[in-house]
Amino acid sequence: MARIEYADFDDDEKEDFEQVCHQAGFDPAQFTIYADREDFPLRRGQYRIDRTVIVVKDGVRVDLDGRKWVADFADKIAVFR
Repeated sequence: MARIEYADFDDDEKEDFEQVCHQAGFDPAQFTIYADREDFPLRRGQYRIDRTVIVVKDGVRVDLDGRKWVADFADKIAVFR
């Protein structure tokens, strides 16, 4: 399993996350964000990549599906209040 730091996320993902934070009245810097990525071999030369994005604030941790993590974060942002 590989850890991916927020700084290495795509710029579009970071912009979308920051927009969700601002709309909800949060400073994006209040959150610790990283991803765990795991590659699963399927057939010769083919892999399935699973990515879980972890968002933490004040001891509250939420694990999100890496394919749609920003939308999931927007739906669950109330847990950080």
